[in-house]
Amino acid sequence: MIYDVRYSFIYITFANACLFALSPEEIARQSFPSSVGIYLFDEDKNPIKSGSGFFVSPGVIATNYHVIEGASFGIAKIVGKEKKHQISNVKAVNERIDLALIEVSDLSIPPLSLDNGRKLSVGQKVYAIGNPQGLEGTFSEGIVSSVREVGDDYYIQMTTPISSGSSGGPVLDDRGLVVGLSVATYQNGQNLNFAVPVKYVLELIGSPVVKSTADPFELSASKYVGPSLFNLPSREKSTHKGNKQLHGSDDGGTKSSLNKSGDTIIMSR
Repeated sequence: MIYDVRYSFIYITFANACLFALSPEEIARQSFPSSVGIYLFDEDKNPIKSGSGFFVSPGVIATNYHVIEGASFGIAKIVGKEKKHQISNVKAVNERIDLALIEVSDLSIPPLSLDNGRKLSVGQKVYAIGNPQGLEGTFSEGIVSSVREVGDDYYIQMTTPISSGSSGGPVLDDRGLVVGLSVATYQNGQNLNFAVPVKYVLELIGSPVVKSTADPFELSASKYVGPSLFNLPSREKSTHKGNKQLHGSDDGGTKSSLNKSGDTIIMSR
């Protein structure tokens, strides 16, 4: 009998592809226990906004910076669970790329697995988990519309529906690996949604940081200085430590900015 290595290789590759591809139901089921709604309050404990996030390591949640910006107190709630976890620390932030790592005391919650480099392809399916308009545990499906380059950086354009409150939630591929975080949508556009690639989360996780002091929202954690995803123009920096604010921003608000091409980007997050 003649043994042809080529056919064996094709079979093994196909088998592995089938093994790692998950159904949408499986992706949702395995990802919900590590996904959270994030609820923010002012210094008088009045609710001001909400967002989304997910665990990247024991006790550490990734989200967008604008989700925690302007808040004095916050809690995280796992999808489908009643227990609330107080945010105890802002571990690190990257304002320009709009990322934050926050901490809670519970170390028992399993993190999601992060993709470590498979190139995204236009047309591939991606799924988003978030809390749009406070609707906890919303799971949506779409495709990668484009991978948009901005200088040396890039972000993911997708048709996966997101709305205000989805910000910071995980975007997953068909293997259930996190490939990005929901971050923005074009106002008045048709399904023009965007995600920060997980590459920037990995960079923030690996960056040297100094933990903040007792008040997490004084933001004395170090600020990662990395590439700018949207190349936002620099703005006046202030920490407002007197009234414990970071920078005032509403999760349902809009932002106008210029990218390197000079186009005006209007985003609602």
